[in-house]
Amino acid sequence: GFAERLVVSQQSAFRFPAALTMAEGALVEPIACGRRALRMARFQPGDSLLVMGAGSMGLAAIYWARALGAGRIVVVTRTAARHDVALAMGADAAVATGSGDPGALARAMPQPPDLVIEATGKPGMLHAAVEHAKVGCAVISLGSEADTNAAIAGALLGQASKQDYAALDAYGRALGEAFQIADDLLDLEGDAAT
Repeated sequence: GFAERLVVSQQSAFRFPAALTMAEGALVEPIACGRRALRMARFQPGDSLLVMGAGSMGLAAIYWARALGAGRIVVVTRTAARHDVALAMGADAAVATGSGDPGALARAMPQPPDLVIEATGKPGMLHAAVEHAKVGCAVISLGSEADTNAAIAGALLGQASKQDYAALDAYGRALGEAFQIADDLLDLEGDAAT
């Protein structure tokens, strides 16, 4: 890890409960980012989502969207390797971009989504996310594409004015809410068990 190379202020650090394993602790940040992304997008029950990427960030967004009452959720991945996990987390459909079927995404999501979440961080993917967005929808970047402003500006040229899109970057802003979100998750699981 990076703990021996990182200095943080006391107010930015959180002590995990002793009962939490290191593996569980490693999931706090992506789970928190997934929840915060939906909060920032002003997600409403019934909203449809396109999630680009099925790593820990994308899967967390899928989990929270389903738990909070999303409409259709479609995940796009490079390969089918994570499709079963994405479907288990709550996605309705999973599409592999490398499948050789250019119409697969349009069939899986025939209408533009209410929210697009880019969770790969790969160059060009934020641009692609904006291209899939309908006017007025939120585009959330949970990846870490180096030049988000250039990606957004490039995607907007010739399509719509900048005011038509809410382009938000949730990554890196979620840790302050991590434990509140973890509490939300535990409450949600407790409610489901009763």
